[in-house]
Amino acid sequence: MEINTYSKFEEFKEKLKNWLLIQLKTHSEYENGMCIFLSMGDNKKRCEVWNTFDKNFNTVLKRIYSFLDKLYSKNRRIPEFFKIDIACNISEESWSEVDFDVLNQEHNNHYRKGISFDDKFHICFLEQEIYGKAIIKGISFDKPNFFDEKNLNDAIKSKYKNITKVFKLDDIKKVWVFDTVSAFYENEKFIDLQTGGVVNGIRYKSENCKDEIKELIINNSEFLYNQILDDGRFIYGYFPAYDREIKSYNTVRHCTSIYALLETLEVVFNKKYLNKIEKSIEYAFDNFYKIIEEKGFMIDGEQDLEIKLGSNATAIFMLAKYQEITGNDKYLKNAEMLAKGIQYMIDEYGQTSHILNYPSLCVKEKFRIVYYDGEAA
Repeated sequence: MEINTYSKFEEFKEKLKNWLLIQLKTHSEYENGMCIFLSMGDNKKRCEVWNTFDKNFNTVLKRIYSFLDKLYSKNRRIPEFFKIDIACNISEESWSEVDFDVLNQEHNNHYRKGISFDDKFHICFLEQEIYGKAIIKGISFDKPNFFDEKNLNDAIKSKYKNITKVFKLDDIKKVWVFDTVSAFYENEKFIDLQTGGVVNGIRYKSENCKDEIKELIINNSEFLYNQILDDGRFIYGYFPAYDREIKSYNTVRHCTSIYALLETLEVVFNKKYLNKIEKSIEYAFDNFYKIIEEKGFMIDGEQDLEIKLGSNATAIFMLAKYQEITGNDKYLKNAEMLAKGIQYMIDEYGQTSHILNYPSLCVKEKFRIVYYDGEAA
């Protein structure tokens, strides 16, 4: 709910103060100083993050009020999305140790800490900012993460306009890492978020879990529906750090996305989805479906074309779910042809070949990813 009247704005500030006072009483470590982050944005613009630090709570609150007053005075509103974070579990670490931890993560995006480059939090970033601005970067799943010096300096310049110093990673000696106690403002109240680890910044499960899950399904299905273009192709995704659309495409994900959207119709049957779903199925057959030696295959790639066992399997998922939901068997023959393609990729001993070259059908990779066998089965 938008805060767009002065009375609502004053009520909002009072609720924010009360939330902060509760945290101050709960966490004794804040007596040594509080670093507050305010993240604000709208549904068509990335959140901007402002922060302040002081040992005196009243000073912190005064700065927050001053910042919000200027924001409201300028725009006559507070942005639709508002999150507050307080740094906690602050730990001074050597830069070499933090860098080592990031380089040796088993997966991308698992360094779930905020980082300050000084003990007074003059230059600091939330965990969400670190990945949202690609300060920690991962090129691919099988390559180590690393701190990106250019992206760090770009992020500093963007957030802290008065800082002109250029940071060299090799010159950094120590940093202060931290968790956060957080809340999101929604429906005129602050909703507490979880702290630390993989659940950092995520809401707690509500008491009415069933209704919450249903709402998630409905909202996500609407988002997925809106990502289907008029020709049936998906807007595949975005690189959030660079605000850039992902131009590559993937047959497996095209088919599983349609399968997932069809599954939501078992929860709430939204008839308007069917037209775009059918266009998207037709797009898959117009662009990916090939018949070779009386067998059906879904191709993938843009230059070095290949056939994935998983592509055939997920296409069958999509077609079977469509028939189950609509009662229309118009794609049954296609599904049967794809099943013959899967049979071709399984030898007499039951061993699968995951990737074939197109159009030769010779084996490109015997194994690529563990999911393909289960999908095919």
